[in-house]
Amino acid sequence: MENTFIHLKQTPDQNLVQLSGFSIYKHPPRNSVVEVNKTEYKVLDTNYDTLPSGLDAAVVLDNTTGEISIIYEGTQPEKNNADVLTDASLVLSDKTADQFRDAHAYYKEMKKKYKHIDHVAGNSLGGGLANYVAVKEQVHSVTLDPAMLPADVAKEMKDYKHANITNYCGIYDPLTLAEMAGGYENRMPGKNIKINFGISWLKFFANNHTGYVSDEETNTIKEKITIGKKGTPSYGEIHFMADAYISTNIWTGDPLTKESVGTSQRIKINEESMAKLASAMETQVMASCKTADDYLQHSIRTVESEGSHLDDRKTNLQIQFDELLRSNPMLNQLLAFVKVESLGMALLKKVSPAGGFMLDLFHSPFAEKITSILSSISRLQGCLVNLPLLIAQLGQAILDLEECITSITQKDIPLLFKGIDNHFLDGIVDELKAHYEKIDVNKATVLKQVSNFKTQTEEVKEMFEQLDTEIGNRIEDGKGGGLESVSTKITPSLQVTCEPSPYLKAGMDIRKEQLQYNFNRFSKNTIAQLDPILNQLRSITNQLINVLYDAKIIVKIMKFEASLIHIPFVSFDNQLREKISEMDQMVSTAIDTCEHVKVLIANIIDHLPDILQSFKPYIEIALFNGTQYEAVIIYNISALSILEQMKLQFREMSYQLSENEAKAIQQLFQQASTIEGNMDVLIEQVKRGTL
Repeated sequence: MENTFIHLKQTPDQNLVQLSGFSIYKHPPRNSVVEVNKTEYKVLDTNYDTLPSGLDAAVVLDNTTGEISIIYEGTQPEKNNADVLTDASLVLSDKTADQFRDAHAYYKEMKKKYKHIDHVAGNSLGGGLANYVAVKEQVHSVTLDPAMLPADVAKEMKDYKHANITNYCGIYDPLTLAEMAGGYENRMPGKNIKINFGISWLKFFANNHTGYVSDEETNTIKEKITIGKKGTPSYGEIHFMADAYISTNIWTGDPLTKESVGTSQRIKINEESMAKLASAMETQVMASCKTADDYLQHSIRTVESEGSHLDDRKTNLQIQFDELLRSNPMLNQLLAFVKVESLGMALLKKVSPAGGFMLDLFHSPFAEKITSILSSISRLQGCLVNLPLLIAQLGQAILDLEECITSITQKDIPLLFKGIDNHFLDGIVDELKAHYEKIDVNKATVLKQVSNFKTQTEEVKEMFEQLDTEIGNRIEDGKGGGLESVSTKITPSLQVTCEPSPYLKAGMDIRKEQLQYNFNRFSKNTIAQLDPILNQLRSITNQLINVLYDAKIIVKIMKFEASLIHIPFVSFDNQLREKISEMDQMVSTAIDTCEHVKVLIANIIDHLPDILQSFKPYIEIALFNGTQYEAVIIYNISALSILEQMKLQFREMSYQLSENEAKAIQQLFQQASTIEGNMDVLIEQVKRGTL
């Protein structure tokens, strides 16, 4: 079922992403002004550190458009564990956590106060909160690496497509990678768009999730991070800002993806649309292409200068796999089951009638009047006699899982490095240099073509400005006849194609196969060690669930029996019913928790290969830690991200320009198509030269 939602974009998704991934974490005070991408946002209202649930949020006004947005803050583990418990409850329960209800209540309060809320947004847990509100209220939501919805809400809304929700997911984000790998994608409503930002270095693990790096001195965004070794050609900077990697349609501002390109409504080719194209070429496209050119230039110079020393390792090859594996939200919450006081073990230990009020009933002066309940208590004690043992076994199995992860880190990581030493690239160094020489030539070709296209768009824009309304209308209708007379003024298209490269087609493949072989063997060994413990956990959890369901039946009988007891002049019977109701609630909650631990374990078992695969980018870059080739990989991946974006832009331009018959527009169309084709060649060659 598709919900009806129409929203005319004024606040760019990029700005909402930056507000969510950076600004909100700084807790800007009320009435302050936050600047995002040269747009000012006034903070109208704040809700920081006021609610037990841990909800933090702010209301901001776009001073340019007048639109109002609520930005929900993401997980802050240091804050009294409130956010951590909310994250855990998303996995361990199907009930909506308090923070989600508070987020919804805050939205309704702010909408009543300001008459309209145009957007909600957030990162991490904040993204989950924004999407929850969007599902409930049909407001426009933009998120960065969001947490999943509570299971009950996701189930309720499973038949809706949620056109009002857009989730931007970084390719190196540990949370969304794990959620997708763990089979929880059905709990992320809306359109999920992958964005190629971030670096698969462990030190940027958290930044890959929030999308930004903070400058500790200025408390502002650190737009670029340093790469390579100082004093060598590898030394330089790359951009690290999530919103900078969001590709949007030049004319509409809608997200531009492989699926959406070439499918939108065609624009009218007129003065306004050509002005937008010319402006985008000047401010976005050309700048992006120059950045990609700079990244590739660092790679080329590094390969040329380092040669056979490209993969010399200056540091000890170690990888914090323990940190990687524990970052997975499913494994993390399973390990937290024995540690977080409000969850898991502490809850199960409360489910016992062995002491307190229940035990005192046997010595009560009213014992003769409640014989049936006393009999049920005895049966309940018998039913739960094995509960302490099962709880202890569950706790021990989880500790065994933790020890196994540590053992894998210490003993199995060396499998990843087999055959990958200081001579790994020997034998292909000359080919590598020759291949990068081709890349050098071809990147220059693409840059010249893009510059040529930029000049042409500016000239066509100027022609539209000069033409009178009548001629403009004829061109707008695609009939031609207006621009033909001045088409000779358009700069001729640069007719060049990228040169093919015959290099590295075999040598690099062999080394890629070695990396894949090592990873597959490591993955197989890891799964073989974790599987028995996970299956033991599943077995113990099933036994716990069976015991608790038996107890639930007995407690239900006790509730019925207590409802029939009426002792005048004293409150004993009311207290009895209250205590039995409390027991019923505790057993129900324990069942709910164990059922979701069961699902959690099943998902880990079923998707363990996918979970390990999601860590592969971090593992592969760590294999070259301390080498010059590490910088080459980072520069190439960053350049590829930009080139892929630009390829989409030129494909969309080709689509929009293709049906207009005016000669000048056709010239632009053909040149855009040629540029896209050359970018394909360049992208393939950069990928070929990157392990």
